[in-house]
Amino acid sequence: MKTIYYFYTLTFITSIGSFEFGYNIAILNNIIKSFNQLYLNILTPSGAILGCFLGCFIANAYGRRNCIFFMNALNILGSGICICIVSIKENQSLIYVFIIGRIFSGISTGIASYIVPLYIREMAYQEYYVRLGSINQFMITFGILLAYVLGYACQASDTLYMIFIVPIIANLIQILFFWKVYTQDTPTYLINSGKRKQAIDLISKLYFNNEIEEKGSQELIDLDISTDSISPSHGSFFKNLMQNESLKMGCIIALLQQLTGINIYMMNSSHILQNLNHLDSQISTIIIGAVNCISGSLSMFILKSHYKINLQIGAVWMGICYIIVLSTLTSEDFFYIYFVCIIMFIIAFEISIGPIMWIYCADVLSDKGVAITSAMNWVGVLFITGMFAIFDGMLDLKNIDNQPGVAFIVMNVFYFVFCCVMLYYSRWRIKERMELYEMSQKRFSVSM
Repeated sequence: MKTIYYFYTLTFITSIGSFEFGYNIAILNNIIKSFNQLYLNILTPSGAILGCFLGCFIANAYGRRNCIFFMNALNILGSGICICIVSIKENQSLIYVFIIGRIFSGISTGIASYIVPLYIREMAYQEYYVRLGSINQFMITFGILLAYVLGYACQASDTLYMIFIVPIIANLIQILFFWKVYTQDTPTYLINSGKRKQAIDLISKLYFNNEIEEKGSQELIDLDISTDSISPSHGSFFKNLMQNESLKMGCIIALLQQLTGINIYMMNSSHILQNLNHLDSQISTIIIGAVNCISGSLSMFILKSHYKINLQIGAVWMGICYIIVLSTLTSEDFFYIYFVCIIMFIIAFEISIGPIMWIYCADVLSDKGVAITSAMNWVGVLFITGMFAIFDGMLDLKNIDNQPGVAFIVMNVFYFVFCCVMLYYSRWRIKERMELYEMSQKRFSVSM
């Protein structure tokens, strides 16, 4: 069997796509004043919804590796367009070209949110999967942090292009590794494509050190895969949603991950803190990103295969943060209390539903199930970012007495309610291990 270091390296290189994911959702946070348009934040989730299904089509038709190549090429194109339009501050007529670039990057981000956890799951050895799957979330948080730091450092118009060069460098590194080092596709794709012999050889190489090829063959025999169950249509997934408990739970977790409010802070913290906090909003945003990244790294060691207790702790913890915020609105120290609550909320998120959503869906569902749940997650992002932009335009985040206004209160009540919903599902509606784990005991993802 390949060593754990091989799987860690493979996972980190694959998770460069997750780095791109985090970087793209946070890239405008610390420079949003330069563009003065909050609605630009809805471009990434809008493109990402399409990207989830496009990535699923490419991954099934042309392979997981080719899907990763396409994802990187698309992000290079989107970032390249943005580099060319960094003069947007002085020439507002070019904003529509900039929007096109951000949509391309959004589609690439959606593909990344689908293909990265799927590829890791299909390549990782079962014993290592939860820890390796947590690297995906850590790389998202690292991308967010780096976007904050570079956004702060490159605010001047003559250096703004630098923040769009970084993802291109990351894309080129990933392309190089998958071109020269990781030259084989996943066993699951090889099976789906009828390349049984290649799949057996790869299984033997990855898990049995080429010593007992028959064991790899037995792995395939045990799966009892039929051509009818390998690649069902997306329509059949939606049609059978109410009967498919694992897919239904995956969609619920995907939506709850966003409806608790996490990406309001990841995408708009600088704007929110500028209005509500006496601290420097951009430095505060970098602190938030650092805490987010550190917490994401801790999840690699905290998470186990039983996720239920982590979800319950996270739901209670996040709910308490919102209760403290809502109960201290009139306090003289509210601005500092609110900042601390954001920090505590992020820690709770990163050790619970943050990484668990990606691990759970890739572990239990087939490739099309992962595409659907990833798209549902982006629907949640689009909803809360759109709602924030609308509320911010219609209502003030603070009132004439410099206290939190109606928009702020309504948003926090909304997120608190969904923390309660998360607790309800994790405590009373989710089975002991959150899934029908007979599926995950097998080596490959099979259609539910």
